[in-house]
Amino acid sequence: MDTERTTYAAAAALAIVLCMASPAPAGSPSARERSDDAQAVSLAEPTRDFAETGAYLAAGGGLGFQDFESPVLGLPARSHTTPDLLGGMFNLRAGHRFGAWMAAELLWEYYTGWDFQVLNGSPQRTDLSGWSLTANLKVFASRSRFQPFVVVGGGIGRLGHGSRGTSCERNGTGCRDFSNDDEEGFVPRFGAGLDVHVTEAWRVGVEGAYLLGRGGLEDMSWATAGLVLACRFR
Repeated sequence: MDTERTTYAAAAALAIVLCMASPAPAGSPSARERSDDAQAVSLAEPTRDFAETGAYLAAGGGLGFQDFESPVLGLPARSHTTPDLLGGMFNLRAGHRFGAWMAAELLWEYYTGWDFQVLNGSPQRTDLSGWSLTANLKVFASRSRFQPFVVVGGGIGRLGHGSRGTSCERNGTGCRDFSNDDEEGFVPRFGAGLDVHVTEAWRVGVEGAYLLGRGGLEDMSWATAGLVLACRFR
């Protein structure tokens, strides 16, 4: 019985080898021709479309760049040092892509790390921080895996610090007490970036934006740059 099984296996193997080595019958395509046809079909296929509509959630973080004019938050002129140029930024967003080329999203962003020193009887280091809540419209330039976009929107912003004491000008005049100065205002937002779709549901992106302070935040504008991770719901 073992001899018969061995013979059958050897015969089957020999048949497979002979079949693979036999020349193609007249009129049938060769292996090279089949490969060329497959490549032609592959090249003819349209680019994969990642512009699927649906809701998404995202989170991100990066850097904040202050563009403040002195003095800040109503403090007396020359009563403090210039805030640090770089700070930190963290954001959360919820959005919906409602077409191949557009999406709308609600963005909450938190800023911190713009430290400065108040000049008073006992100089102190304080952190200028705040947040913004904006509604934004994104317009995409591509439907492929790599999607550049521009964004425009606006909303409310709030900046403040937790220090208290007496601030004076550098010459010792113009002193006044201050405590937890906070200001709010309208903040138009403009930006651009690039989304890269890792899968149909997940994407990573880079985005830069500029927020222009208005109202109580007059002369207090800032920019952001960071990474975003987003998940789309089917």
